[in-house]
Amino acid sequence: MQHSKSQLIKKLLYQSTHRGCREMDAILTNFCLTHLDSLNIEELCYYQNFLQRSDNDIMDMINICKNKDEIDAKLLHHIKNANKI
Repeated sequence: MQHSKSQLIKKLLYQSTHRGCREMDAILTNFCLTHLDSLNIEELCYYQNFLQRSDNDIMDMINICKNKDEIDAKLLHHIKNANKI
């Protein structure tokens, strides 16, 4: 089932704000409020896959700059900027 862009954004915002770890909820919420509206469908789908990672993996990627590829690096750059990290 395909989602419209607005439905996908709502779904991603919910998934980003209800992860179980308050720190990660806050970090991803800031990113979502700052950037989700400006992402295209392909980037939103990438972010949706990104959210499948554990909070620990994402936090390591943010703190240690452990980037797997260029797209991760770009996404992490936006996450860090939205949170002034």
